[in-house]
Amino acid sequence: MYEPEQFPAAIVKNYRNRGGVFLIFANSKIICLGIHEIELLETQFDALVEELYEMGLVVEKIDF
Repeated sequence: MYEPEQFPAAIVKNYRNRGGVFLIFANSKIICLGIHEIELLETQFDALVEELYEMGLVVEKIDF
């Protein structure tokens, strides 16, 4: 869900039916809310980033 008039981040709720919410900002910062176990956070975050790459929504970093 992305409504920049309401909130300046894309909101990914209940990611993979395991709870938690990810907020993805235009400056590439990602915030996770509602996950209380570090192992679950790592798993969910890795899955989210992988899915973003598969969709072509991630731009590779370029060194100048």
